[in-house]
Formats: sequence, C-alpha cells, structure tokens
Amino acid sequence: DKIKFYDSVFGIGNLDRKEKNYYVWCPICQPKTREKRKLVIRVEDDACHCWTCGFKARSLVSLLYKL
Repeated sequence: DKIKFYDSVFGIGNLDRKEKNYYVWCPICQPKTREKRKLVIRVEDDACHCWTCGFKARSLVSLLYKL
C-alpha cells in the first residue's frame, strides 16, 4: 500500500477527500513545525511538489536520493 510506504518514509500525512493527493512534511526545506505538511504527493504516479521550497519531481526517486 502506497500510503503505508509514505508514512514510513515521511511520517504521518494527510490524504485529501478525493484520495488523489497525500500531504507530508517536506524533508528538504524542513519547516519549523512538523504540522506544516506542504509536500504534496500525487498517489497515482508519485509526482511530488513542495509549496514552501518549490521542489518538484516526477517520481519519488529523486526525493529519496536527497534524504
């Protein structure tokens, strides 16, 4: 299950109502509070975007390399 994988890597996140996007804490910009979940992962194809630092990727591979 993708959601369990996201939780194990990024910590507990939030799934939107349409179950299309998953919001997690961004490990790149590391906001001061972990409640700010600004990294959005599209569940369908794992494309991600952080609204704080502007990081974008078409898959989680490049994000996981930065961890």
